[in-house]
Amino acid sequence: MTLSAARAVPNIVVVGGAFAGTAVADSLLRTLGARANVLLVDERDAFFFAVRALVPLAEAPARDVDVVWRPFAEFVPALPPANLLRGRAASLAADRLELADGRVVPFDYAVVTTGTFSPPPGKPLQMDRPGYEAALDELWGALGAASEAVVVGGGQVGVELACHLCSRLPHLRVTLLHRSDSLLSSMAGVSPAFRAAVLDHARRLFPNLRVELSQRVLESPAIPDPRAGYSLRPQVLTTSGGLTLRPDVTFLTTGNVPNSDFVAAGLGPQVLDAKGYIKTDPTGQVAGFPNVFAAGDVATLDDLKLAKMARAQADVVVHNIVSRVDPSAVAETAYYEP
Repeated sequence: MTLSAARAVPNIVVVGGAFAGTAVADSLLRTLGARANVLLVDERDAFFFAVRALVPLAEAPARDVDVVWRPFAEFVPALPPANLLRGRAASLAADRLELADGRVVPFDYAVVTTGTFSPPPGKPLQMDRPGYEAALDELWGALGAASEAVVVGGGQVGVELACHLCSRLPHLRVTLLHRSDSLLSSMAGVSPAFRAAVLDHARRLFPNLRVELSQRVLESPAIPDPRAGYSLRPQVLTTSGGLTLRPDVTFLTTGNVPNSDFVAAGLGPQVLDAKGYIKTDPTGQVAGFPNVFAAGDVATLDDLKLAKMARAQADVVVHNIVSRVDPSAVAETAYYEP
């Protein structure tokens, strides 16, 4: 089924409703108004506030899911309900978006803001609030009964998760494993002094935290669903440094994967770099496709993947789309500078 096939004004499709996507959609609606038809496509039934993803886990069972599961209208108040399409992107061509359920959305301009995938609890697999709450209940129940937990991966999510667990569950012995010789080793823009300070602070603050660096798990933990990110079953883990651990709960927080497969499916694999990020010019345009833009964590615009960078990139994308839809409104081309 093709949606909005006949149109008197340009169709602008924003794929992905997180920080960059909602910023793009909101700004386009406020700037162009009736001069364009802006559609926002996302698989979830609400905006997931990933920056605070671990807060409900840390506050469970008296948690406030409203902190992270928030209505799209809060971020894009001018978006008509009919212009919010819930669905999973299957293929993006140069002039249309195909959803997994067979719907086709033609467009004049597209903006890809689908971000990255990281295993739960950093980002949930669930696409609706009831499913998310049920998963939290199950996880919290297992943690309450556990005596030992292991977090594999000492990046930003791993460090935050381990500290949340130690703070909220003082009975729980938590081991944080990291393959590098310092925490946050793959995080851009972080100095060695800061990394060392994080390690020292965590060790002093949480007596139930054990941090083991330069340790690689020899065999991947038995995770029932590889995308789930954690196992609630007892494990026996051995490491490259000779450690043997027997956690009741195991978390994998070993990095992010760009949500870009659907772009390569339609535009070709050449639009992705070796890590799967979308090759994006400083104008926000996808290389070789002047009417397709990308912003946020899925784009190559900035190595530092933070919400404030995503919003700055959104400003550039909006400026350059507006200059094409209404040249009288904006004259010069904008460029993103990391």
